[in-house]
Amino acid sequence: MATVVKKCDCPDTRRCKHSWVVRYRAGGRQRERSFRHDQKTVANDFALKLEHDKKAGVFIDPKLGDVSVTEWCERWIRQHQGADNSRAVYETVLAKHIKPAIGDLQLRRVTREHIQDLLLETMPKTVGRAVVNSAKTLLGAALSEAVRAGRIPSNPAASIRLPAAQEAAEFIVPTRKQLDALTDGMANDWALCVWLMRGCGLRIGEALAVGQASLRDRVLRVGEQVHDQPPRIGPLKHRKPGEYRDVPLPRYVARRIKDHDTVHGTTADGYLFRGRNQALPSQHTVRTLFMSAAKAAGLPPEFTPHDLRHVFASVALSNGVPITDVSRWLGHRSVDTTFKIYSHFVPDAFERGRDVLDREFSDLS
Repeated sequence: MATVVKKCDCPDTRRCKHSWVVRYRAGGRQRERSFRHDQKTVANDFALKLEHDKKAGVFIDPKLGDVSVTEWCERWIRQHQGADNSRAVYETVLAKHIKPAIGDLQLRRVTREHIQDLLLETMPKTVGRAVVNSAKTLLGAALSEAVRAGRIPSNPAASIRLPAAQEAAEFIVPTRKQLDALTDGMANDWALCVWLMRGCGLRIGEALAVGQASLRDRVLRVGEQVHDQPPRIGPLKHRKPGEYRDVPLPRYVARRIKDHDTVHGTTADGYLFRGRNQALPSQHTVRTLFMSAAKAAGLPPEFTPHDLRHVFASVALSNGVPITDVSRWLGHRSVDTTFKIYSHFVPDAFERGRDVLDREFSDLS
């Protein structure tokens, strides 16, 4: 049974300023929780709830919920099995947004209102939707794990919906002159990355992992990427080791690969992009050089390596390549993802439908 007591020798407990203490047993151990001297009613209610939850089989030891949101999220990130880049994003979101707002709160004290205020009001004033979505993912996953661990009875972040947003890609298309200036500004042995991203739609980590084994007679086989922290070769995003996708290899990209190989050669294991000391280049290093070269080429600050991947997709789709093929070449998990981002580049279905029906009827006549 939970009991409510004062741990003092004062003759009149109703008037002394010492705390009320609820004693109870949980996990085979004696536990205590303190309440202010004027909160006897609150302490009694707490004790009654403990006994009710025990009898109902839904008891959660409040002590286990004393860990802070920051500490629990850090623990979840350390144990997260995702890509290094994802962990880095979560660490940044935690440090810059979650920790200042609710990081010091104990898990058991976090409410749905706390999380809604953060995700729907505080963060949207200073950051974009992608950052807010990362915070939502981190909180939802970490608090779900807290429920499974028996630290809190329910997940206060569950079912919180972010406002609908336009997901169509907005990006900058560099001119040929800007592309040439961009590659000229890159280190000579990394300039080929620009053309692999622009001509084959590769992510920057995928471009850095291209090697001789990737070349398959007018096809580029993409089966690896460089992961950071520390830089190393690993499986593709959302894919298991050994899984790959084949991408058309444009002739102009193939020529540049051949020129790169002639000038710089490859490593002993056939990769194109390792330094002279055989150290694997990190995404961060190459991205930093890319952004510096882009600025020198006259491109705006918001231009990023990912814009080149967007250009690849938009060129293919606007010229009639089926979206199912483009989705597969991009490595999206679902064609729905491709459609949400690039549907405005697909030639108008009604126009094409009318043309097909008119031609069919004309042939029939």
